[in-house]
Amino acid sequence: SEDSEGCFVCTKGGDLIVCDGCGNSYHIECIKRSMVPPGDWICSICANEIGF
Repeated sequence: SEDSEGCFVCTKGGDLIVCDGCGNSYHIECIKRSMVPPGDWICSICANEIGF
């Protein structure tokens, strides 16, 4: 989905995935994924905070 805030990693806009934990947006390439993960997704920052 389009998001005006831009990617949390590279700050550019475009097709972004939004973290269900903090709401930060990321490009799939910037999080080193080849596709959108199914279901809810949390970024590595949130995963670290909850102990994953």
